[in-house]
Amino acid sequence: MQDPAHESLERPPELTRMFDRVAGDYEARPDYPRRVFDVLVERCGLGPGTRVLEIGAGSGQATLPLLDRGAQVTAVEPGDALARRLVERTSGRSIDVIVSVFEDVEFAEAPFDLAASATAFHWVDLAVGLERCARFLRDGGWLALWWTFWGDPAELVRRRSPPAKSTGPIEAPRTPPSTGTWAVTLRRWDRAMGRPRGGRPAAG
Repeated sequence: MQDPAHESLERPPELTRMFDRVAGDYEARPDYPRRVFDVLVERCGLGPGTRVLEIGAGSGQATLPLLDRGAQVTAVEPGDALARRLVERTSGRSIDVIVSVFEDVEFAEAPFDLAASATAFHWVDLAVGLERCARFLRDGGWLALWWTFWGDPAELVRRRSPPAKSTGPIEAPRTPPSTGTWAVTLRRWDRAMGRPRGGRPAAG
């Protein structure tokens, strides 16, 4: 079933090339608030040595805070220019950058503790992307997706609230209007059950 928020954020694939053409200006976008990464530390165990798969890393706006907290990051970025800029900004740090769309990338079974995507997962085919995240995460690993939303935070929480039986939390910290509202959706993967713990199937 298509996630309504994912559906509302979908963009024509050709727009991805536009972002790559302005890779040098990408850092002009507002930074993610510290609270987003605090949630990843508190709930997902982000810290020194955490193996993070970042999907759609861009030029590194979320990558740098992940690295600052000691993560070992594998960043997947489809844009050549954005990937080059990411390599420049993270030189000498614990990161591998892969130039590829996420749907085509391959890894050994379950090597990651955390899969994260910052305002980027709407570029990924939802069913394929979730299946791949499930395959690449270790048992008990976490999937963290977050976006910038503009508008009423209460409406955002209403639209993104999980089903009544789900324990997956929603974090929607209020930020100044100039930076929008940030929402983080977390799911913990249970390999034995083949679905997120306490939530809906990863793809359905």
